[in-house]
Amino acid sequence: MKGRNGHGGFTLLELLVALSIFALLSAMAYGGLNAVMRSQQVTTEQAERLAQLQKAFFWLGRDITQASTRKIRDEFGDEQAAMVGISIGERRLELSRNGWRNPVGRKRSNLMRVAWGVRDETLVRLHWNVLDRAQDSKPLE
Repeated sequence: MKGRNGHGGFTLLELLVALSIFALLSAMAYGGLNAVMRSQQVTTEQAERLAQLQKAFFWLGRDITQASTRKIRDEFGDEQAAMVGISIGERRLELSRNGWRNPVGRKRSNLMRVAWGVRDETLVRLHWNVLDRAQDSKPLE
């Protein structure tokens, strides 16, 4: 705009209006960017949880498809079935399975005892290195 003395420029009011419009647009852009970043974080967390769940179902399915009919002796010497489901106290599925790899050729069976259970709302897989357990045989995670 031309002022009284002929110099071109903007009035203070015009500058304040322009700055307030810019501030409003900046705040809206920041809000949109913040929403996109939060959405990405939630999506990443959900994808990680889904990947963990898929991995757990893969291993559970693999254990069940390779289940063996081999009975075992527990730490007290009592015979247990090849597959046992326990629902009293802790919920657990315990079974003997084939397919334990032995690439080094150690003198051991290719059978393994595994158990699937829920601990603190988390699915846990345990396994024992021996089928017929002694009293000091502890499961490994």
